[in-house]
Amino acid sequence: MPPATKHAVAAPQVGPTASLRVDWSAPRFTIDINPETVDQAAQTEWVLTNGLGGFAMGTALGLNTRRYHGLLVAATHPPLGRIMALNAVSERIDIHDASGAAILSDQLAMFAFHAGEATSYPNATPLIRFEKGLDFVCWTYRTGEFTITRRLRLGWQMPEAQVAYEIAGPKEYAVQLTVSPLTRLADYHKLTACDRTDDTPFDQYTVESQDRGRLVVAGPGATVALSLRPGRSVIEPDWWYAFHYEKELQRGQDHVEDLFAPGHFTVAFKPGRTTRKATLKAECIVDPVSSVTQKPGPRQAHITAIQSRLAETKPDLAARADLLVAADDFVVPRFLSDGSQSRTILAGYPWFTDWGRDTLISLPGLLLATRRFDDALAALRSCADALSHGLVPNRFDDSGQGAHYNTVDASLWFLHAACQYHQATCDDASFSRHLAEPCLEIVNAYHHGTDFDIKADPDDGLIMAGNPTTQLTWMDAMRDGVVFTPRYGKAVEINALWYHGLRSLEHALTSVGTQHADQTALLKHMADRVQSSFEPAFKAESHEGISDCLFPDEKKQWSADESIRPNQLFAVSLEYSPLSPARQAGVVAVCRRELLTPVGLRTLSPKHPKYQGRFEGPLCDRDAAYHQGTVWPWLMGPYVEALLRTADFSAQALRLASSLLDRLEQEMSGPDARSLGQLHEVYDGDDDPANERHRRPDGCIAQAWSVAELIRCRALIESHQPG
Repeated sequence: MPPATKHAVAAPQVGPTASLRVDWSAPRFTIDINPETVDQAAQTEWVLTNGLGGFAMGTALGLNTRRYHGLLVAATHPPLGRIMALNAVSERIDIHDASGAAILSDQLAMFAFHAGEATSYPNATPLIRFEKGLDFVCWTYRTGEFTITRRLRLGWQMPEAQVAYEIAGPKEYAVQLTVSPLTRLADYHKLTACDRTDDTPFDQYTVESQDRGRLVVAGPGATVALSLRPGRSVIEPDWWYAFHYEKELQRGQDHVEDLFAPGHFTVAFKPGRTTRKATLKAECIVDPVSSVTQKPGPRQAHITAIQSRLAETKPDLAARADLLVAADDFVVPRFLSDGSQSRTILAGYPWFTDWGRDTLISLPGLLLATRRFDDALAALRSCADALSHGLVPNRFDDSGQGAHYNTVDASLWFLHAACQYHQATCDDASFSRHLAEPCLEIVNAYHHGTDFDIKADPDDGLIMAGNPTTQLTWMDAMRDGVVFTPRYGKAVEINALWYHGLRSLEHALTSVGTQHADQTALLKHMADRVQSSFEPAFKAESHEGISDCLFPDEKKQWSADESIRPNQLFAVSLEYSPLSPARQAGVVAVCRRELLTPVGLRTLSPKHPKYQGRFEGPLCDRDAAYHQGTVWPWLMGPYVEALLRTADFSAQALRLASSLLDRLEQEMSGPDARSLGQLHEVYDGDDDPANERHRRPDGCIAQAWSVAELIRCRALIESHQPG
């Protein structure tokens, strides 16, 4: 099958003379739809975001294949409380000649309906082209002598969507457009079903007509206002039954849904014009208390301002507008405990909210490398605001009602991100005022002991945590009480982060003044002890790298798990390494040999008996494979940095690192891209037997740390280029 996706604009110009001008009206991707590309278009996904945690998502074919696909998912309590406000619209085009005789009647939208064992796809007007720009998606249809475009944009920092229609064709015909909105108006995770035995099937919904034909629809989870300009509305409540979502079926989840139709809109265009235009607007009505305080402005100006600041020090990165937009998709507001507005980072679209670990791993790439220092400090303060017993939350409930603290590494990533902020900004005042005390609280809690059995071992200073029933590291898959990747005890990256955090905090506190002299002396003593213990404890006997985890027995004798996993890279990639140069080189060599792929690193060597090379099937099967061989793109970041550090940032290493990032970036913009302008969460560990150039992606179609590590390493390479 020939590739369906191609660049619609030239690749970014890089170098000191790079232009920052971006044509926001131009498509960045174009897929010409024909029998050879239709299957690929059904598998190619896109996402648009609104800066609040809301989004729109779908396929290039316009066929919804997930419960999360829709034209407007609104965050009613940013960035949480996400509601599917507008799943889809069904459009019909009716064309008549001057005498009123019908020429044709066609439907635009394509839906899959569940009919017993099979699915049916009703005939629709032929889709001939899909396009995606930086802030829009557009479908072009052809019927008879008429061309119809449907362009979707989201309001920036507003919970609204606009679908603009343009119908071009001979002027001697009359044209009528009928638009029927379809909605769930409930939690975006949940599917709706009509009780067909109920005498009052619409009791969960109310529809009210307001001035100029605006329809206000109240549902079980939210209220949405709908209008078509020009046009008139007709209230005609109905249910559309049995929408089929193929991706949900593949994931072993409920995959059939009924949607509510409040009525329809019509607009009639008389003969005499060759172009007819109309715009459908959907606005989720939210509580003003939950609204952001920042005044909305054009997203174009927002991105241009980021580019301008970045161009002073990183002109190559500044010219990559696509990357900066991808990064910006994840940065959203969050409200602190005192009610003030701050910032956070969403872990991924469509289903993740902000997770402490993901936020802090992503922060250096999304915010520091792009010189968004105010947002970086705000995100750090959001994490510090939720600190409890020295622990940064693992995640927040989707409802926003509570935080879960079952993580050992999020707090250590906070130390790293806070010190990286200080290093990038030299902002002694903000570090002292907002970050120093939370950092010291974390160190004190880990040294003396805190929740989840997290504590420094008094025998060697290394951090131990958890028990066989917990999942506290980033390899945290668990279902029905089964922990699929047990890593309690002393995990290698936890202790690499602990050592690096102690050294980094010692350096940061020393630079801000003498008021922390006692603490810096203690930090140095603790770090020296960890350094002397680390390599003897973790060095592997079966390969040239280091062990993944040390497990305790009942007598607290430690046994090593020498499984080859990527976690050992953090003992090399972080600025302060506790390993000898020879052992650092060994870690990079074994990871390159066993784990490296073009799109990231495997989570387990294929030679291991528990390796699983396919991430597919029901959720339990996916959880079992999640960290047992599945490839994660974000791990390319620590691999690239470890490669550069062990080669002392040589010219050859910089070229090799850049080529690795080029290949990864092709997953966002190349001919085989399956998430246009974004990076997936995971890929299969095994190659795709159907396409040797391609590895099958899965998980979230847009993952923050995947994008963040690509950007961070781009900036790292640029900062070490000669001249």
